[in-house]
Amino acid sequence: LWVQNAYYTNSPLWIPVYLVPESWMVSVVDLTVAFRMSLASAFCTLWLTREEEKNNLMRVLFGLCYGLCAWALAFMNQFMWTDAYMLLPLVALGIRRIAKGKSPVMYALCLGLTLWSNFYVGFMVCIFSVMWFGLYLSGENRISKGKLILRFLVGSLLAGGLASAVLIPTYIGLQQTVASTLGFEGKLELYNGIGAILAKILPVSETSLVYEAPNIYCGLLCLPLG
Repeated sequence: LWVQNAYYTNSPLWIPVYLVPESWMVSVVDLTVAFRMSLASAFCTLWLTREEEKNNLMRVLFGLCYGLCAWALAFMNQFMWTDAYMLLPLVALGIRRIAKGKSPVMYALCLGLTLWSNFYVGFMVCIFSVMWFGLYLSGENRISKGKLILRFLVGSLLAGGLASAVLIPTYIGLQQTVASTLGFEGKLELYNGIGAILAKILPVSETSLVYEAPNIYCGLLCLPLG
């Protein structure tokens, strides 16, 4: 039961669902998913906005592109994963604050909430965080790289600590499943061809729902301006 909750229902945004009659359930879930998409757009706009450019409406446009990206549309029917995509811009913003020499608290809180809400996609956000921080670390920094790495590590450990009440029991529970006995077979291969993957950038591509090419479309406007 604990593992199922960690996978499906730990998001704080599910609290209103528990408070309504069962006959309203479908409508409330739909509204909750739409609310998450709205928050994802707002958080991405916040991440894109620099302190000196607070009124740039182009940031809102790109925030909407993120909130309505193909990944979000594909996983509307698996909404337990959408907290991570909603909080991802805030995690990225927290990493940027660390790179500027600021406190890692925002990064720790946002990543901790991501892991608490859904450990599965939260794990992928952790991988992204390391790669994103490495990108900042490879650039020019006024602060020593050692101090930046220390702050990032402290923030990451705090995030793990905040979510440990979920992560530790979930890890123990997963060790008792059939999936824990499966190992890496030593072979890496793409499920889909490069052409099929690149075609997903085009706005006419269909949304993948099962074992098809990944949903990487985020708005054609983002591609030439990236």
